This record gives sequence, structure tokens and C-alpha cells, in this order.
Amino acid sequence: MAANLKDSVSKLKKDFEKFLKDNKVKDVQKKIEKVIADTQKDINKEINKDINLVKKKFKKEKKAIEKAIEKTISDEIKKAKKFLDSQKKEINYLQKKVESLINEKAKEAKKAASKVSKATKKTVTKKKATKKKVAKKTTKKVAKKKATKKVAKKTTKKVAKKKAPAKKTTKKKVVKKK
Repeated sequence: MAANLKDSVSKLKKDFEKFLKDNKVKDVQKKIEKVIADTQKDINKEINKDINLVKKKFKKEKKAIEKAIEKTISDEIKKAKKFLDSQKKEINYLQKKVESLINEKAKEAKKAASKVSKATKKTVTKKKATKKKVAKKTTKKVAKKKATKKVAKKTTKKVAKKKAPAKKTTKKKVVKKK
């Protein structure tokens, strides 16, 4: 093409020089139009060839990039799956450990609760028995008190003094169940 273009330009130059000698303007115009048309055709051919080459290169590069992206994505997915698997194993291990600790604590709590309930049952039965005895004693003292009131005022004062400590002995701490 470049050689063709140079030949056309040199031919045009020669024709132009002839024209100056011969003064043929119309012939020169036709030749110039013809040279321009030929040059335009040659340029379009080269451009079309270049466009096709560029299109082919883009297609090749597109395929290469797609392959690289697919490979990278698949590698990252594999890495993520490996990480998730390792995390699942660790979580399962920790969960088993926590469950075993919970079971141990539950057993210890049951043992402690059974010991506490046995101890409270024993203390409750003992306290019930003591309450009954105390109630009997207080009724006896009240009866003595009535008899002493009839006899004399001095003796009632002594009984009243005795009554206060008797109340103190009847009051005992009661253990509440939790």
C-alpha cells in the first residue's frame, strides 16, 4: 500500500508538471480524483484488516482473562471450603467439650441437691419434734401461772419473770428450703 501510495503521488507530481507545460486542467482534476479514490480504497482495506486483527486479539485476550478468572475463583472457593471444614471441626470439638462440662456440672448439682435435701429433711423432722415438746411445756406453765395468781400477788411476779425466758427457749431458728 505504501509503495502504491508513493507511486500515485509521484505520478501525480509528473502529471502536474506536464499540465503546467500543457495547461490541461480538466485532465489533472480527473487524475487527482482517481488517485484520491484509489488511496481511500487502500486505506479502508488496511483499516479493515487492522480491525479484524484487533477483534481477534480482543477475543483471545477475553478468553485468556476468563480462564484466569475461573481458575482464581475456583482456587479461592477451595481455600474457603478448607477453612470452613477446619472451623467446623474446631466448633464440633468445642461443642463436645462444652456438653461434657455441662453434664458434669449437672451431675454435681444433682448430687449437691440430693445431699442438701436429705440434710434438710432430717433437720425438719427434728424441729417438728422439738416444737411439739415446747408446746406441751408452755401449756403446763400457763396452768401453773393461773394457780399462782389466786394464791398471791408476789408469786405472780416471779412467774412472770420466769415466763420471759421460757419464751426465749421456745423460739428457734427455722431453716427454709431453697
